[in-house]
Amino acid sequence: MKYSVGALLLAASAAVAAPTGLEAKYDGALVHDAEWPDADDRANTINRMSNAPSADCKPITVIFARGTMEPSPAPGLLTGYPFVQALKAKYGGSKVDVQAVQYGASIAGYLEGGDPKGAQAMAQMIKKEVQACPKTSILMGGYSQGGQVVHKAAALLDASDAKHIKAVVIFGDPDKGKHMKNINGGIVDTVCDEKDLICKGLPVPLGTHLQYSKYAKQAADWVFKTLGPSGKGKGSSDSSDMGDMDMPAKSKPKSKPKPKAAPAPAQDAGDDSSPDDN
Repeated sequence: MKYSVGALLLAASAAVAAPTGLEAKYDGALVHDAEWPDADDRANTINRMSNAPSADCKPITVIFARGTMEPSPAPGLLTGYPFVQALKAKYGGSKVDVQAVQYGASIAGYLEGGDPKGAQAMAQMIKKEVQACPKTSILMGGYSQGGQVVHKAAALLDASDAKHIKAVVIFGDPDKGKHMKNINGGIVDTVCDEKDLICKGLPVPLGTHLQYSKYAKQAADWVFKTLGPSGKGKGSSDSSDMGDMDMPAKSKPKSKPKPKAAPAPAQDAGDDSSPDDN
């Protein structure tokens, strides 16, 4: 276990080393040259819901939990921010609100299976958003330990709040394949690289775990298909089909009803064509 914790700390610390200046760009392909949030973007991710007038409500609200050791405040620079930018490019910035879950995102939290305080914070954010903006479609999102937080937060939701969850997107999910309470599996997209050991339950963050920004557009496309152009979606009211998905499931075409067989012609009394019973 010491080796696993050490590997996690080393990789996470290297991945989130901050550049100087708000407009600096993250070096390398991890964020694919996505700009860091400017001051306004950062302010918009912090507890807007605590004093949100209904006039500020947008069609889609993203509540995102960052990964282990990523800096705060922000939905996370490795994955959350690129995903949000891709989503805004798809819908337009005026239609998407973004909230970042404020929690420790420590290594200890990851090893605990996700920070319970982070889960409580996310569930409370959802409740406040439902109260402030009852018509918004809520998208729960998370990366790495943030995915664990999403799983735990979903379990804390009551039915009246859960029905407002219209989509769930998790990148590099340590809990991939585990049952997610209160959430319809048909609105869940779990994005996991096949070489990512974190997705296989192993605390070893290889390079693949740090490169989910390259899937940001793909995930945004999935959200658009799931929520539709209006962003309304179907929601979690039907919880009969729960689980994780690597890719959105293609809807099966409705089977056409089989044509009824034509009635057999009446048999002539003198026709003895039936098999002999003797």
